[in-house]
Amino acid sequence: MFPLGKIRILKHIIKNLDKYVLKIKIDYGYDDATATFVTFRECILLHKEIIKYIDDYNLVLSNVSLMDYLQSSLELATIILQINSGNSFYTLFFVATCATCIICRTFIFYWYADQLTLEASDIARALFESNWYEQTKVVKQMVSIMLMRCNREVALYIGPFDKMSLRTFLAVIKGTYSFVAMLHTLS
Repeated sequence: MFPLGKIRILKHIIKNLDKYVLKIKIDYGYDDATATFVTFRECILLHKEIIKYIDDYNLVLSNVSLMDYLQSSLELATIILQINSGNSFYTLFFVATCATCIICRTFIFYWYADQLTLEASDIARALFESNWYEQTKVVKQMVSIMLMRCNREVALYIGPFDKMSLRTFLAVIKGTYSFVAMLHTLS
């Protein structure tokens, strides 16, 4: 939740730039140009912090995400095979509950990663919708630099292979189905 919340805060600040500039003017006694510069500088620092956090996350946990990706597919396939074995009602109910919980957990994880990518791509839109064209030359340069930084995709990754998204979640489900179909034909 941390980076997604920070991205939403950043977008809110950019969209309501005039309110934040006014607050800095009142709190610190700056003129318009200085208050706008300070506000944009803080936006840039927050954006850099978000990007660094996600880069650090990917560096540390992308391989763990890969293992989770593989484990989720195998776990779901094993549980679905248990459903096909035709046990008692209580066993089937327990296995179906486990499968539902695993699917929900996996969906939430990949949905969050997808939302993170979508929200991060909207930062450029928020910048464009702000009144950047009415600012000083220095602030316009800051906005253009931030727009260039927004071109870089912000995403959580599954090892070195792919980014996490709802499309990847569907790949987990398809992988599960393929594994179950293969085992079903072998037996």
